[in-house]
Amino acid sequence: MNLHPLSPLLAYGALALAALFWAGNMLTGSAVHARISPALLSVWRWLAILLPVYACLLGAIVLGDPLHLYHLIGFVLIVAGLGIAAASRQKA
Repeated sequence: MNLHPLSPLLAYGALALAALFWAGNMLTGSAVHARISPALLSVWRWLAILLPVYACLLGAIVLGDPLHLYHLIGFVLIVAGLGIAAASRQKA
């Protein structure tokens, strides 16, 4: 099996980004918990996560655009956001 030379670098980069987003989620939740209800904060998080999903679907499926690298990056960001949202829901 031949791996791309950048595969380890991309894996470590994705791992670092996941940790960064997870920490940012915790800081955001801690900073606004007194001003915003948990349900409203969850709605805003899901909305922020799902907007890129709809944009990718519109461009790739409805309009027939070919898939590009930014579609992959958007998908990775969406999956990371869904993981962060699921982890924060388990703590509540």
